[in-house]
Amino acid sequence: TSYSVSEAAQLLGVDASRIRHRLKDGKLLGWKDHGWRLPAWQFTEHGTLPGLDVVLRSIPDDQPQLVVAAFMNTPQADLELNGKPVSPRAWLLAHGDPQRVADLIATLGTAA
Repeated sequence: TSYSVSEAAQLLGVDASRIRHRLKDGKLLGWKDHGWRLPAWQFTEHGTLPGLDVVLRSIPDDQPQLVVAAFMNTPQADLELNGKPVSPRAWLLAHGDPQRVADLIATLGTAA
């Protein structure tokens, strides 16, 4: 799932130009497909995912958006809440340390 610039702007309560600036500055992730599309995993009901800025800085440039989205929504053995693996998105929503997610996402595309 993804949002248009205007949908993301409405969700965050800002002008569409602010969304385009955040995309340009690497503070939001998106791709162009008849206009910008922003993956939904980076948003919450109240704004952007806690720690998003830390995570976005660590995503390898060669990783496709679908790979990143799958990673952010798939439970990871290195991220546990109440003894159970959780997705990086769930970890951040629970206010887990974003650097842990950043360290994991930095290894996308490398041999395990």
